[in-house]
Order: sequence, then C-alpha cells, then structure tokens
Amino acid sequence: MTLFLASSLQNTISILAMKAPKVGKGCQVMFIRNAADEVEEPWWVRSDREAFTSLGCEIVDVDLRKTTKEEMRELLGRSEVIHFCGGSVLLLLSVLQKSGLAGVVVDAVRKGEIIYTGTSAGSMIAAKDVTLAQYDGGETEYLNLISDYRALGLVNFMILPHTNNPDIVADNKKVMEHLAENKTPLIFLNDDQAVFVEGERFEILSV
Repeated sequence: MTLFLASSLQNTISILAMKAPKVGKGCQVMFIRNAADEVEEPWWVRSDREAFTSLGCEIVDVDLRKTTKEEMRELLGRSEVIHFCGGSVLLLLSVLQKSGLAGVVVDAVRKGEIIYTGTSAGSMIAAKDVTLAQYDGGETEYLNLISDYRALGLVNFMILPHTNNPDIVADNKKVMEHLAENKTPLIFLNDDQAVFVEGERFEILSV
C-alpha cells in the first residue's frame, strides 16, 4: 500500500517523483476533482493537473458521480495513480458515500494495485474519521449531505493541511478549538510537506 498525502501537490511533486519513480512519463493518473465540484475553475485543481503533466503523466478525469463500480474497477486496473484533489472534504465524503465507490478504491489501494495521492481534502479523506472537519467554516454548508464522518480508513491519522498558509489560519483555529473532542491522531502539514505511506510505515517529508 502506497499513499502520498500533501497540502500542495505543486509544491511537493519533486518528493513524489523521488519516492515513487513509476509516477512519470506514461503513468496514467485517475484525476478526481469532486471535492471542488461547486467551484467553476479552481486554481488548485489546475495546479494539481500541471504538477502531474510536468512529470509526463497522462490524466484521466473521473467523476465519482457518474462512474459505476464496474467502470471504477476497470479504471483502477489500468492506472498507476488515483488522485483526489482538494476542496471540501465533506463534499467529497458525501459524493463517496452516495456513489458507493469507497470500498472499491480502498480495496485496490490496500492491495497495492494503485498509488493513492491526495491534496488537502484529498489527503484528509484518507483518514478513518473526519469529524473535526465540521468545525471548518467552509464546510458548514455540506454538513447535511453526509450520513456520518467515517472516511476511507486507509491511515490511522488525519491530515490538517496548510498550517503555514496565512489564508487558512482562521479556519484552522476554529478546528483546533475542538481538539479536546478529537480521537483521531493529527498530522499538521505545511504546504511544502507531504506524508509518504508505504505499508504500515509513514514518514513526513519536506521540500
């Protein structure tokens, strides 16, 4: 099982290239931007796309709302990477819950059939539980879309991204006010850091 969990893929793509050399020319990336569905042209989605194409990767756009389990299995079988972009972690969670595709993705990742990469919300969703996300002011409008806070469960910690980004400080402060209620271990990531997971081991790397 291999995962690369970042705040900013653009800032850390060199680490991914170093730790996972197969992510390069000719590598097929399943590119999932559902966390940003309600933003017309988000710059962070473009930067993720540009980061992969800078390595020579081939992008295949995948909309979880329009993909069946059979189609997802077929895509997972012929791709090297599945990437979840940033945006709203609760919006992404709601799409995963409604699509029923979470189990298919988790199974492929755990078997080592595909590398999981994530940016921001895409990294957070790899956790077992994202209860803390409800206290982020930007997530309030999506609270009624989810059935519970259980996420993919690929790792036993949750990423709190963008901790050195001044534009995100206010939302992170709101989340941190509820740390006493939290039962999930947290990793605070700057935008030039990423967590690389291989099997049961992980390391925090900086550019």
